Amino acid sequence: MEVQVLSPEVIQDTESAPTPLGAVPTNRIDSTFGTTCIDLTSSSLDSSILAFSDEWFAPASNLTNPQPPIRRPGYFVPTGAWYDGWETRRHNPEPFDWVIIKLGVASGKVKGIEVDTAFFDGNHAEAVEVHGCFDVQVDADAKVVKKDYTGWRQVLGHRRCGASQRHAWKADDESEVTHVRLCMFPDGGIARFRLYGQVVPVFPTSREQEVELSSALMGGMVLSGSEEHFGSSKSNLLLPGRGVDMGGGWETRRSREQGHVDWVIVRLGARGKVKRIVVDTAFYRGNYPQAMKVDAFDGEEETPNAEDARWKEVVGMQRLGPDQEHEYAGKSLSNVEEAAYTHFKMTIVPDGGVKRFRVFGTRLPRTIQHNTIICVASDPCYLPEEVLISGVQPGIRTSNTTPKYVALITLHSSGSKATFIASSEINAALTRTEERRCDLDGPEGLRKGRACTPSSTMTVVAPKPSAKPKPKSNLPCLLCLHGGGTSAHIFAIQVGRLQRALAKHFRFVFVDGPFVCPPGPGVLPFFEGMGPYRRWINKDGCDEDKVRPLLKKRMAEDGGNFVGVLGFSQGARLALGLLHEKQEQRAEAFNEFGFGVFICGTYPPLGLSSALFPTTPTAQFETQYWDSKHESILRIPTVHVMGDRDPFLHKSRLLSRCSDPASTSVMQFAMGHSLPVAPADTQRVANKVIALHENYRLEIEDDARDMQLLEKGVENAAITAVPLQT
Repeated sequence: MEVQVLSPEVIQDTESAPTPLGAVPTNRIDSTFGTTCIDLTSSSLDSSILAFSDEWFAPASNLTNPQPPIRRPGYFVPTGAWYDGWETRRHNPEPFDWVIIKLGVASGKVKGIEVDTAFFDGNHAEAVEVHGCFDVQVDADAKVVKKDYTGWRQVLGHRRCGASQRHAWKADDESEVTHVRLCMFPDGGIARFRLYGQVVPVFPTSREQEVELSSALMGGMVLSGSEEHFGSSKSNLLLPGRGVDMGGGWETRRSREQGHVDWVIVRLGARGKVKRIVVDTAFYRGNYPQAMKVDAFDGEEETPNAEDARWKEVVGMQRLGPDQEHEYAGKSLSNVEEAAYTHFKMTIVPDGGVKRFRVFGTRLPRTIQHNTIICVASDPCYLPEEVLISGVQPGIRTSNTTPKYVALITLHSSGSKATFIASSEINAALTRTEERRCDLDGPEGLRKGRACTPSSTMTVVAPKPSAKPKPKSNLPCLLCLHGGGTSAHIFAIQVGRLQRALAKHFRFVFVDGPFVCPPGPGVLPFFEGMGPYRRWINKDGCDEDKVRPLLKKRMAEDGGNFVGVLGFSQGARLALGLLHEKQEQRAEAFNEFGFGVFICGTYPPLGLSSALFPTTPTAQFETQYWDSKHESILRIPTVHVMGDRDPFLHKSRLLSRCSDPASTSVMQFAMGHSLPVAPADTQRVANKVIALHENYRLEIEDDARDMQLLEKGVENAAITAVPLQT
């Protein structure tokens, strides 16, 4: 176990972007998070403690114990009184103690945080903060424990804690995390730490591969149940493994009335076709149920109750035995051949304990509700206003002809709402709902798309594409560099609003990064099946021999008049590096670029031939590199666009400080790690880009005029005086 001391620079960095959170009363913690979230850091999900600053009195591993903390008064161990929690030594010389935890799931969206100081009174933590990061690289665990790791972002701001009580706060930031760091100020003890959230599963690429659709690791959730007793939890039913004793399952109290049954309702992580069902009574020997049955329901937008008449029986009443797995497949299943389901209800007779409930099957595309219109367009800018304003990323259907961008408009009596559809599911969805398809192309299609009402059942035929390829315009070009874990194709969709706003001024040219990688944060499920996903750097940094020829080739193939470079996230890092090369007048530089547009950029900049700025900012960095007089500061005109809800906001700020304040503009909007969504925000960015280009155009004209004067021998427009004759 690695024990380290964090530097003040890292502490200062993580405090730069506080996340607003609301306190949850103690008596409402379970009802607030219990039916919509799971504890992402629970040791039952195989989470792990990667590193900590200290655990002198009690080990950090107690923090993730799913069982409530207990007390053993009068019991002592060599270090002092025994405590069921994490306790550090007194007089911490650092600002706080800390522990780094790897989630037990692939990643999760944080909804809330609980800090329980049970039985710590006089030695409890005075305050806490929680930081998170999203890192799915192979060496992620080794990176996040290093004291100079800069990927942490603030999930929970500074919060005071009291003695021996549960504390919880709601999270507004729902960004995905893979690791969290709990910070305890200044030292002391915490009994339990719970990170409530929703699993973002990683499913197999092939839909034919059988998976455990009900597993908590795949996003399965227990929504409701008749009751739970003896300290057990219904959510235990979906945990991996078979446990170690009777304590890790679901057990109900003894019933005394005739005809009593208990039940539990499970929502699958994905809609699917059932192949087999397993009911496990491991460790329940004298208290297992006499029998059970299983029913199923299909409806992604609904939460059925136990008495709903639409439940279909898939496993009839079956007797159960003690301490064993009961598997039902083939002829033991009914109503599964041509059906797909989203929810399952297990009913036990009359009561007792079950360790695990597992549903295995293959995933299917999501269902499309009867009040949903599917909007299809060859350009994302033609999608209805609900899609453009909501920030929903449309999926894409590719074919041998024109690609189609697809989004859903779900119509309600109170108004319409845009939702997404995974790219890999579009063809099946369109096949099933052709009567509710709305093809939107051109201004007329856009008008009809915005006029969709709850009574709409129209099909608008898109105009036939011209047999002749559309010629390229003579507009100046922007080279567009995507973020890490996406692609040129995906970035073309993401930047669609800005591209539409600048359609009369620029042509956008997209290029794929050279390195294949896993999908980045937020890419799934919107762009599922649109791989390979790419990035601009590998484990050794930015490979000049691969990146430079790739960019040069793409620009040469296009043949356009390139005037600027636009980068998003990791692409913004590379874009700044390209401009810096031009400023340094390097022979291999991209001299075409006169300005840069950086959207949600991260840090540090990427230099193709050398590092431009330190990887980790320090006090020396702030005084040297952020001084506008320093030789390394970027003086070529730029605009930095940031989101106030972006989990990487602190990195965007660091990147912006690599540009001279005299030649850069910083724009911040109410958004996350994305492009501006609101039309007014998009237009503000567009206006800034137009202004940058206009200034660059005037600069080029001035340079050309000076060259003409020089060629005529009138250097600096000086007039030679002729002496007067007397």
